[in-house]
Amino acid sequence: MKILDSYAIKVSDWMPVSQFPSKRTKRAADLETELGKFGVYQVALYRDIEEIDQNLVHPLIGYTGKSTTIISRIYDIKASAQNKNNSAHGAGRYIRQNNINLDDVYVRILNTEEGEESNLEYSIHNATMDEYSQRFAWKTASSGNDGLVSDLLDRIEKLDDPDVIDDIIKLARERLKDVLLEKFESERQQDE
Repeated sequence: MKILDSYAIKVSDWMPVSQFPSKRTKRAADLETELGKFGVYQVALYRDIEEIDQNLVHPLIGYTGKSTTIISRIYDIKASAQNKNNSAHGAGRYIRQNNINLDDVYVRILNTEEGEESNLEYSIHNATMDEYSQRFAWKTASSGNDGLVSDLLDRIEKLDDPDVIDDIIKLARERLKDVLLEKFESERQQDE
């Protein structure tokens, strides 16, 4: 594939996310030596891997991200999936919020030269958007606008003070009024 030829040095096999070691351990350092440090990682469900095959662009790829410390970043997925108090990675949050068994979640690594990870991720996201109208299947795993609601739900779930929750509801209602007023004003100006 042209994207792969342009940026990736090598592509790993699919590996279970549940098997990734904690950060700053000998095993993590050994994996980084073996699999590389820079590049893009793609996350998918085990049941979808056969259909995804070698394709970098596919509608069943759950998440595509980049990192300069890939092994640590994949561990962040694992940690976020296992612990509601850890929001280090949106894909992990998605796995947890959708009750997906972590043993069913796999990842592959597309190594790049240092500095090329953003170009590879950008190319994959754009090609996937062009072909399937999405950057990846798990939209709410995004750290952008698509993931805001998921992130807010995750944070709200951690709250245990009724007064704080009530304050948040009041602030949300005020924000809703502002947004609706802005929308009304914008539509009115367009009609003039």
